[in-house]
Amino acid sequence: MEDMTSRNIAVEIKSVAEAPKYGEDTELLKITKVIIVKKGMDSGKPSVDIQCRDTQGNKYLIFTTGAILESVASAISGAQDQ
Repeated sequence: MEDMTSRNIAVEIKSVAEAPKYGEDTELLKITKVIIVKKGMDSGKPSVDIQCRDTQGNKYLIFTTGAILESVASAISGAQDQ
């Protein structure tokens, strides 16, 4: 399994024109609930469950760590400050 603590997951794109173009084979998911488990990791740090559904009602779960979301939030904050 890939290291889930990687902090190099955010890629900054400067404009909508440079953003990826997703094809019709890409399914959009709607986030229905976000659950923060305070001590969800073996280390005692938070984990985050992001529950989603597609347009057909199929359920999906994205499991991530608080550290990854903090990294993404930091990248967003940095982009807003520019």
